[in-house]
Amino acid sequence: LASDIWPELSTALVGLLASLPEGRGMPSLGAFAAFKNRTVRLEAIQALGRLRNPGSDLVLLGFLDDPDESLRVEAAGLLGPVSETSGILRVIDQASGPDFRKRSLKEKTAILSFLGRTRSAEALRFLAASLDRAPLWPSKRTREMRLAAVAGLAAMRTAESDAALKKGASGRGRIVREACAEALALGHADARPGPEDESHGQD
Repeated sequence: LASDIWPELSTALVGLLASLPEGRGMPSLGAFAAFKNRTVRLEAIQALGRLRNPGSDLVLLGFLDDPDESLRVEAAGLLGPVSETSGILRVIDQASGPDFRKRSLKEKTAILSFLGRTRSAEALRFLAASLDRAPLWPSKRTREMRLAAVAGLAAMRTAESDAALKKGASGRGRIVREACAEALALGHADARPGPEDESHGQD
């Protein structure tokens, strides 16, 4: 029933599939990635994001290849910490290519932040290596990849990612150094106990 000819019907079908119990309609939502209608594709992305489970995240990964940058950013932002290695490696492979370097800083940050949320060893290696890539005369694209890697490492929030950020905070490039220092400071602030936590044990 779904078709680009009837976008309203297709949008309604997305909602119906997303509402099916036990996620039975979830695999079918991936088919909407091939639709030409942007509104229908966006609806499918947002529906998958609302489901928030490992299966929906794997389907959502397919939308990272969408021709519309804003939809790729939307999908990346809604992705949970996928644990399937093949999916993570596919995104790393995409982010390692020359075409990815041509994309906007916003998209690079969204994709690399998703990789950070996976907390995987593969993502850590890629993000740390991207941050370390600091030629004497860096191009704008190299700087943006490093800044996106900072965002990814900040999203990871592990001892290993903090170590990579500390290294970056003393490395080349003032803008990148400051970004690393800020990410570390924010991470430490998040780790501090709140008022309710501090009150415990003071009875």
